[in-house]
Amino acid sequence: MSNLTKPKQYEDDFNNEYDNYKIIVDNIQKIYPNYRLDEQNTNLTNELADDNSNLSQSHSRLFLLKNNLDNDSTKLRSINNNMIDQINELDKDIEKLKEKYNNLLNSNNAAKYAIYDFRFSYIEQLIYNVILGIILVSTVFYKYKNK
Repeated sequence: MSNLTKPKQYEDDFNNEYDNYKIIVDNIQKIYPNYRLDEQNTNLTNELADDNSNLSQSHSRLFLLKNNLDNDSTKLRSINNNMIDQINELDKDIEKLKEKYNNLLNSNNAAKYAIYDFRFSYIEQLIYNVILGIILVSTVFYKYKNK
């Protein structure tokens, strides 16, 4: 991505080339009427030929700038599409992680309530055993006392 030209550079290049193009066209507009009046004048013929050559070069540079801009735009579009694909993949991963997180939270809550249930069952069993122990001791004591 570092080899891409910045938009500001393209803007400056296009503006400079446009200014250069306008200067060449203005010069041709000034020379051409005089050239048509005196086509034998070698100075005007040479100057017009130079301006036409400069105009062709300017046109080539503008075409090259346009081509480079199109290529950079295509590269940026491709990079952008890749980033969008990566973002979509990350969004899918985030959704999966959120689902796992919610499941863990639910499991954590379920485990917390399971501990409460186990404690309640333990206390219930403990009370049952204590009562059973008291009944057994009472029965044994009662039997021992009656004998």
